[in-house]
Amino acid sequence: MACSCKLLGASSLLFTVSLLAIAADAASPDPLRIAVYWGQNDGTEGTLADACSSGLYAYVMASFLSTFGKGQTPALNLAGHCDPSSGHCTALSSEITRCQSDGVKVLLSIGGGAGSYGMSSTKDAQSVATYLWDNFLGGSSSSRPLGQAVLDGIDFDMDTGDSAHYDELATFLSQYSKQGKKVYLTAAPQCPYPDASLGPALETGLFDNVWVQFYNNQGTPRREGRQQLRRDHGAGPSGSPPPVVTGGAGQSDHQQQSSKKRIKTYVIAGTSSLVGVCLFLLTFCVWYKKYYGKGSKNTPRIESFLQKQGTSHPKRYTYPEVRRMTNSFAHKLGQGGFGAVYRGKLPDGREIAVKILKDTQGDGEEFMNEVASISRTSHVNVVTLLGFCLQGSKRALIYEYMTNGSLERYTFGNSSAQDPNALSWERLYDIVLGIA
Repeated sequence: MACSCKLLGASSLLFTVSLLAIAADAASPDPLRIAVYWGQNDGTEGTLADACSSGLYAYVMASFLSTFGKGQTPALNLAGHCDPSSGHCTALSSEITRCQSDGVKVLLSIGGGAGSYGMSSTKDAQSVATYLWDNFLGGSSSSRPLGQAVLDGIDFDMDTGDSAHYDELATFLSQYSKQGKKVYLTAAPQCPYPDASLGPALETGLFDNVWVQFYNNQGTPRREGRQQLRRDHGAGPSGSPPPVVTGGAGQSDHQQQSSKKRIKTYVIAGTSSLVGVCLFLLTFCVWYKKYYGKGSKNTPRIESFLQKQGTSHPKRYTYPEVRRMTNSFAHKLGQGGFGAVYRGKLPDGREIAVKILKDTQGDGEEFMNEVASISRTSHVNVVTLLGFCLQGSKRALIYEYMTNGSLERYTFGNSSAQDPNALSWERLYDIVLGIA
């Protein structure tokens, strides 16, 4: 009983702590984060600074470095936003810095749906990694296409179906994280798994985020849905994925309201759960005390009594053991003035008759005296007491099972003189003398 009450207190504390943890998590910045590809739709998507200041995005991928590898001169393609060949794209450096100060990570996306790219060897992959580090990341170069701003990482958006050496490129890029600022790696594989272009690269486990392209694949949403996303969010045309929901940064007013609603929901749900569990445990405590708790104060005296009796008293069983021996009281033999009798089996296979006493009162000591008295009675015509149960208010006597029934059956079972089992008055007289 004490254990149950301690359990109630511990459970209440646990649920309170859990509720506070849920509320703290819900109160943190909105976990809804969006990644967007910027650079291929200059007509509607606005400037890079506009995308970052909208408060909608946690990741912005400048798209694309569409030419690299296989001895080619790397080429940046940002559609009509700027002309890299004339050096005009260096003006984006201040916008990139502003985005990063707002908590938005800016990455360079390499590849795309249209372009000329790929690598022919491990050395080629290392050369591409060095170029990306020196011209867009933390390295140094006299001709950085986006100016002196240091991007946060590289995004892999490969659509050619050639997977050669992208795993090595990811490995080489990840090693630059050891030189100071972390280099984030993300990827946009097609929906079918494994991706034809990025499968081996993703197997390296080096990517921080993966945005799956659920479009332009057999059995995935129709192209019209993709076009609608592009119109709504300003993603690029043929080679540029639509915005991707991930886990996230800046919050709009609507998102802040949603966050507050979630906090309220979590608190209500957590409080309701706590109250429900407390009521359940309280009910269990009351039930346990009612059926198992009575007589607990006298347990030491009863145990002392049993020790004094030594091995002269029959074996004591717990109430769950009695329940198992009678198969949950499935076979009822009869009903007497002091309780019902059920048929059962001891663990060693011997058949028994179990009398479950009802309306028992007292502290259990009187019951034990009766058990001791019955166990000392040994007579050929008296059934043997094999055991007993005393657990709280539950009390039972366990007798040897008599296959021919009790004396009552032959004395009062059938008053007909034609009954072959009926005992004559002379026979009954002899039995009474024998018992006396």
